[in-house]
Order: sequence, then structure tokens, then C-alpha cells
Amino acid sequence: MTPRKNVNSAAVRRRKQACSRTGGTKNSPTAETVEGDLRLLLGALEHFDVEIRTEDCLSEGGLVRMQHKLILFLNPTADPLTRRQVCLNALRHFDTDTFHVPPRLRTLLGEKEWD
Repeated sequence: MTPRKNVNSAAVRRRKQACSRTGGTKNSPTAETVEGDLRLLLGALEHFDVEIRTEDCLSEGGLVRMQHKLILFLNPTADPLTRRQVCLNALRHFDTDTFHVPPRLRTLLGEKEWD
């Protein structure tokens, strides 16, 4: 019996972690899927009167409160999966039971889909 070739296990672990973080399958989600998710997420956040700003910043972005306004900062240099994750994290701060959230977003949020 010949020994198996050493598989780059670190790369496999990173891919699995990215899939579990982003809600994707073993294969990376397509750019169109991620962009579609971003459109849905931004629409949902706007429903909650969150102002969306795309500005260069030192971090990936995030949700902040300035006086009585909620603002989501997105770093345009971050990759689309990271921007999607920032939007998902922001949307988790709101009660999504008060309006229709598409099943795709509920899946990404880790919620059970409505029957």
C-alpha cells in the first residue's frame, strides 16, 4: 500500500470555515449569488432606516449609532463575502419577524425557514 499524498489540510479547513460563515456549500458561492444577497440585505437594512455608507476605513465596516441615526459603514475594498457578512451581522440586531425577510436571508441568518 502506498501512503496517501499529504493534502493541504489548512486550506481545506479554511474553505470549510468560510462556507459555514457565509452559508455557502463546499464550493464557493458565485459572485452573482453574493451580489444578490447583498442587494437583499441592503434592502432589508434600509427597511429599518439604516443609512448605508460605503467609505474607506481601517476595518471591514459595521453598524454604528450616531446621535439618533443608525449607519452601516461598508469598506469598498473588502471582498464581497466580507461585505455580506458585515450586513448579516448588522441585520441580526433587528427583529426580522416584523416584516417579510426572503427565505435566502433567513437561511444566511441561521433562522429556520418559514413553512
